Amino acid sequence: MKIPETLPRGIQRRGDSLIVYLTIDGKRERRSVGHLTIKEAVRQREIWQREIDENKYIKVKPRVLFDEIADRYLQFQKDNARGWDRAETHVRVFKSWFKGRDIETITPLEIEKHINALKVSKRTKNEYRTSFVSLFNRAVRDEKTERNPALNVEPKEVERGPGRELSVAEEVRLREAIEHLFPEKMPELDLALNLGCRRSNLYGIRDRQRIPMEPLLWENVNLDFRVVNFPRSKNGNPYTVPINRTAEAAFRELRKRSDSDGQGPVIRAPRPEVKPHRIGREGRPVFSCRRWFEQCLAHAKIEGFCYHSLRHTFASRLRARGVSLEDIGALLGHTNGGTRSITGRYAHANLDALRKAVALLDPTAQTARETATCTTLVQFPRKEKTA
Repeated sequence: MKIPETLPRGIQRRGDSLIVYLTIDGKRERRSVGHLTIKEAVRQREIWQREIDENKYIKVKPRVLFDEIADRYLQFQKDNARGWDRAETHVRVFKSWFKGRDIETITPLEIEKHINALKVSKRTKNEYRTSFVSLFNRAVRDEKTERNPALNVEPKEVERGPGRELSVAEEVRLREAIEHLFPEKMPELDLALNLGCRRSNLYGIRDRQRIPMEPLLWENVNLDFRVVNFPRSKNGNPYTVPINRTAEAAFRELRKRSDSDGQGPVIRAPRPEVKPHRIGREGRPVFSCRRWFEQCLAHAKIEGFCYHSLRHTFASRLRARGVSLEDIGALLGHTNGGTRSITGRYAHANLDALRKAVALLDPTAQTARETATCTTLVQFPRKEKTA
């Protein structure tokens, strides 16, 4: 019969290791001492208890696993971010790097090594680095750690080339393709080129991995005052864009497809007289432009172009006509120049100046030949890198 082991007060065994119990402010705390002898464990307990009495004891922080802070970060993104699908992809990759690791053991050199091994562009590598920085910033705010090792990882140098824009010749070919394949979609192209809004501002967001967003509704379009109010931009703030003559004509054409009460989404399927084979779909809301737009681009033989490039075209043409960067930023819904500051709360863009700006995009404002020379792009000054 095995005789039970008798251990001194404050000492317990867990497997092959010994655990000592300490008293701190009337509360018990246990701390492992590993594979020490019972005599050494008693001595170590006395040392720690004396440090507690002299207020010199340093309390051991609990071990925090990387999986825990990664899951908390992803949940935060799902609850607050407009689009969290990218964060989900990044977190899945991060977990493959540091699954089961204590966050205090992760070094900047390891992070940099893993990011460099990714077979993606430099810009995408910078996105992974940014996500890792945000992940650890969240852990610091949650008091899970006091350091952010990703801050010491240098971002990649990326050359910022000009954004892709639609030339006059390409616009002519694109309009011919739309007229041939989807003539009812011409008003949607006119809105994109003359409002400069994002695709989500017109068609909404229905992706399950993103925060839902309503498409543009008639209640946000005021044809009497010729303005359209976008409830949400990329930064989460609403903004207003004046309507020029081209956009007004597009809105009035789309208005014919809506119900008499003037409610609901602006972008709707056409009436059967436009496309007889689509009888039964008339008046239904449209939540995507991908199919028809990509087919028209292919038919027009326009490469390296996407729907968002229409927004670049809007900004570039305004800049080529002498519109200030501040007014262009207001028309694009950008948060520039301290709009979140006290000054920005009271210093709003002049609506009359913005009306004059978008009026310059009407075909009657300039000839096609003058428009063909519009090559100036919106270039915001870059911050010089310090040594």
